[in-house]
Amino acid sequence: MFGLWMDPITYGHYPRTVLDLVGDRLLNFTEDQVEKLRGSVDNVNLKGYFAWSYLDNFEWNLGYTSSFGLYHVNRDDMTRTRKHSADWFEKFPNVQEKKIIPITSRNYSRMVGKFQVM
Repeated sequence: MFGLWMDPITYGHYPRTVLDLVGDRLLNFTEDQVEKLRGSVDNVNLKGYFAWSYLDNFEWNLGYTSSFGLYHVNRDDMTRTRKHSADWFEKFPNVQEKKIIPITSRNYSRMVGKFQVM
């Protein structure tokens, strides 16, 4: 669910889609590394999750050559196209609220609306 960078840390392996696209060019993990990685971010006190940019925008060192917004902006006609990252970002909170049960130092969870507060 998290993709190329987080799946190995969370689950101990790359997601199937990444393996299909990149294949043997990926780094390989030993069994010992897999065991150390799997779940290594459990109990991290995550306060929020933010997108860097809603739209592809101007970056001082790269100009308009970088493209990391949730929506791609075509600079010729200024049309905006939703990226896969926008779909993922929209679904992420709804998936996580069912899986993450944060525990405070007093061993109880707090809810604000449908979200867990740490």
